[in-house]
Amino acid sequence: MATRTSRQEATGTFTAIVNDTEHFEASKVFVTRDSRLVIVAVDERLGDRIRFIELHLASGITNGDHEFPDPNQQIHALIATANVAPSLYLTEQGNVRADFSHEKRRYKGGTTFTAKDLFTSKTIVVNAEFNLYTSTKRR
Repeated sequence: MATRTSRQEATGTFTAIVNDTEHFEASKVFVTRDSRLVIVAVDERLGDRIRFIELHLASGITNGDHEFPDPNQQIHALIATANVAPSLYLTEQGNVRADFSHEKRRYKGGTTFTAKDLFTSKTIVVNAEFNLYTSTKRR
């Protein structure tokens, strides 16, 4: 069983456009790197909008472009969750562009993915860009 590293709040930006209209601005972003690299972005504004965007990636993901579904297992999951329950989007296809420096704790890149709501069958397209840094301090 892998030991989970404590989450780290990142500094920087994580923004997205959903369906070419809805703007997602993360007020908090957390990065965890252990057996996977997980980036969780949270938009805390109220309303009927996407609240969480999560990227679950291989811990040692290589820089470059990666497609989902991913036979090389560089991308494990791309997740969007809305502010209004019940809502959980299942990703049908997507990609991640990684320009990471694990040594410098810098995570820069973007993702585009198409997902369908498991409860309503509504389809969304998420286009996100991020430029994040973490410190050596753990929570």
